[in-house]
Amino acid sequence: NDKKRLYPSAKYVCTAGRSKVHKRRGVKDGKMFNKLFAYIDGHNNESQKIEMTVPVITKMSVPVHDNAPVTKTMCFYIPEKFQENPPTPNNQEVSILMINETVFFVKTFMGLSFTDTISDSVWINVKETFRQEMEDMDMADKVYQNHFYTAVYDFPMNSGSKYEVMLEEKSTDANVTTNADVNTEDESEKLPRSFMLPTGDCPDGWEDFGGVNCYKFFLGASVSVI
Repeated sequence: NDKKRLYPSAKYVCTAGRSKVHKRRGVKDGKMFNKLFAYIDGHNNESQKIEMTVPVITKMSVPVHDNAPVTKTMCFYIPEKFQENPPTPNNQEVSILMINETVFFVKTFMGLSFTDTISDSVWINVKETFRQEMEDMDMADKVYQNHFYTAVYDFPMNSGSKYEVMLEEKSTDANVTTNADVNTEDESEKLPRSFMLPTGDCPDGWEDFGGVNCYKFFLGASVSVI
């Protein structure tokens, strides 16, 4: 299923890493996940335990050269209860990011089998397939080509797990600020947002499906509800 999705602005807790492209799930992903999980498990300045949210979002910036490392930024959405004033991470490699509204084209797929893992190479192959589909619809120029986003909904992952690859629409204008008051306009720092919206709270021209997110149909696409 392919769809276009609007993510409202929100705060995320994030961490970054670099690794070579793996044909299996890499150690770097596990390390990043553990850093974020430690934050919500109370490793913050308030020793506050925070409910884990899904999907887990990871931005992947893929280099042109095959041997160059992939840069990843993994994020958990911060629940509404803590959005206004989230606890500060104890780990300096973890930060709170405030990200403005962004629009993505989204491809959803399911786990392949109980023995398969969603590796870097799988994510990149799905992204390339999606990019080709966009090109076939004369829409490839509407999205950024140097990075994409992944979303994982189930832990542990299995054959019924839901995954998404998201391509960022170029017309979006997202700026990011961290809890250290650092401003940036670097495209590589743009991150997605995802949280539940009140029913009927979508902008003009967008559709509300189940009060979850705002969607817009585009040529050749269908809409599915999270």
